[in-house]
This record gives sequence, structure tokens and C-alpha cells, in this order.
Amino acid sequence: DGMSDRGVMEGLLEIFKKNDMKVAFFLEGMNAEVDPKLVATIANSGNTIGNYSYVGITHGEQLPTDKLFEEICHSEKALKNISGTLPTMLKLDATIYNTTIARCTKLCGINYLVKSSTFLPVEKITTIEEAQVFVTKIKPGMIVSIKLGIPVGIKAEKSKVDDVPAIDKKPGIKSGLDSAEKSNVIEAVTLFCKALKDEGYTTAPVSDFSKYAQYSL
Repeated sequence: DGMSDRGVMEGLLEIFKKNDMKVAFFLEGMNAEVDPKLVATIANSGNTIGNYSYVGITHGEQLPTDKLFEEICHSEKALKNISGTLPTMLKLDATIYNTTIARCTKLCGINYLVKSSTFLPVEKITTIEEAQVFVTKIKPGMIVSIKLGIPVGIKAEKSKVDDVPAIDKKPGIKSGLDSAEKSNVIEAVTLFCKALKDEGYTTAPVSDFSKYAQYSL
């Protein structure tokens, strides 16, 4: 979830390649525009690119419909122009998927909303034993996500007409994870992949789950 800098993203791509894993990268349209070559590299790697909204919003259900629609469609257009493929999946952080979000998603040409089953606790996995403990909590069919960026919050903004939620936009990817967090991500994901294989798990990108989806928009 989210887009870190080139070093982290390419490091993750290399880890997944070595472990013969295909994953889904949910990218913010804004950050994709900052580094289109990196997005092209991800697209050409055989992994899936999903829509994480334009700035990476959280609590999307609090946004007015027009702002929500703009966030999704703006990102969809940016990701299509950069990657050459129109994303078919949307993921929003800490968001309650309601009818409004489903309608906006469908109108933007997206077929599936994705919700994580659990998140890899990057800061807590520094040894193979810690990775193995986390893997014991995973069940077949769960969607495991890795959060790479800090989602953008929704804040109240006063206007002459109304008080409506506004997007508190974050800077681009250059001000993302610090150096310690970057190394933690690479180390934790490496250990996680090893623990998965040791436990006998095989993986599939969330895009493959579409055939088993509970709801199709």
C-alpha cells in the first residue's frame, strides 16, 4: 500500500522475484507522477498495479462524493497514462466501503474494492523467529498488506457555505520513509517471505482473488 522511494520499491521487486512471488502494488497517482519510470518498472515486472487514490487518502467514506470521485478518477487516469494499463482494483486505507464508494469506484471503471486481512508489522519483524510467529497467525486466503506510506487524513475545513471534509495533502515520495524504516521494510519482507516458504505457503496476487470475490461492483 503506497509508494516509497526507488530504493525500497526496487528492493521489494527483487525480493519478490527471488521468491517467485507476484504481488499487487496499490499506488497513489500523485506519487506515480513523481517517478513514472519506477511505475513502468513495476508494471513491466509482471506484478499488478492497483489504485490507492490520488494522494493516498484514509477514511474515504468521510469525503464528499465529488471529492471522492475526483480522488479515484484522477489517480486512475494517472496510473493508466504511466503504466499503460487501467487498474481494475481500488484500495483505500482505513475506509468503510459503503454504497457511495462502490458507485464512485464503478463509475471510474474499477471492478473491485480490496480490503486487507492483516498488515505486516514491519517494525516488529527483525528476526526469522519473529517472522515465523507472524506467519502462524495467517490463514489461507488472507490478504496481507505492507504499508509503505502514511495515508492522508481528512480534516474539517470551514467555508462560507458549509463545513466539509478536505484532503490534507502530503508531500511526494521524497519525504516518505526515513532510512531506518527503509531498511526495516526490506529486512522484514525478506524474513516474511522466508517464513512463508518454510511454512509451506504459496502466494498469489490479490488480482487472482477476483474469481472468488464476495461482491463484484
